[in-house]
Amino acid sequence: MMPVRLTLIACLAVLPSGALAAQQVSPAVLKEIQAVEAEWAKAYQTHDARILDRILGSEYYIFSAWDGKTYRKADEIRDTGSSKANYASITNTVLDARQYGDVVVALGRYDEKEKKNGKIVEAHGTWQTVFSKRNGQWVAIASHAAPVPKR
Repeated sequence: MMPVRLTLIACLAVLPSGALAAQQVSPAVLKEIQAVEAEWAKAYQTHDARILDRILGSEYYIFSAWDGKTYRKADEIRDTGSSKANYASITNTVLDARQYGDVVVALGRYDEKEKKNGKIVEAHGTWQTVFSKRNGQWVAIASHAAPVPKR
């Protein structure tokens, strides 16, 4: 949790003071963020590292509560391209988003179905991603993902 808080604080520190007031994202921006999240899911499902190269900023990192490790953009691209995972489906859902100038902090959940040994194994979790608008495109610069325990 601490790396995500530090990331958000660092992102907000570089914004002009007048832009610090959080605003609910407009429907157009929300649609753009949802499209990036859908592409991200597609990249994992199809093992298409080129998508990740386009939607992740050069400084991107993620803290994964699955294994307690931090991964950089290069790690995500390598792991996605070489993954043997056989996803039946992956869905990323944006639950809330706030905008700070050219930065959006989005909160959401993911639902995965993976084929393992002839069976479907489901995984569910939450995520928080910080996006920055660059050259007219939203790119992810930091994330945190955590599994939701089975009940």
